[in-house]
Amino acid sequence: MLNVPDKAHVLPPAPVPSPDSLVAVVSSEGKLLAFPVGEVPEMPRGKGNKLYDIPSKKAAARQELMTAVAVVPPNATLVLWSGEQRKTIDWRDLQDYLGQRAQRGAVLKRGWPRKITRMETSLPQATN
Repeated sequence: MLNVPDKAHVLPPAPVPSPDSLVAVVSSEGKLLAFPVGEVPEMPRGKGNKLYDIPSKKAAARQELMTAVAVVPPNATLVLWSGEQRKTIDWRDLQDYLGQRAQRGAVLKRGWPRKITRMETSLPQATN
């Protein structure tokens, strides 16, 4: 069971494939933040962690929200969705959005959609 504030939405959990992965979070303002998965402490008794900094006034007014989260291992690709539109960010380009947990993110590149509805990880194809 989760206890969440009024009007809060729960995002699906993101599996952690390796300890050198990056956590990627995006806000409703189209700002992306990536940080090492090791920065997310394991909290006792189900307490939450702050992954992304949303100013209190914007959060209370629901003007800005964290809309998606994904965990990206090295050499994988982050896939961002805005409705049916799909954009990808390679591991090396994800470094442009690197910061520390609970910071504000950087605005997505010019020409990219700002309303990201979901994110997922695309793993590299296995070679035989």
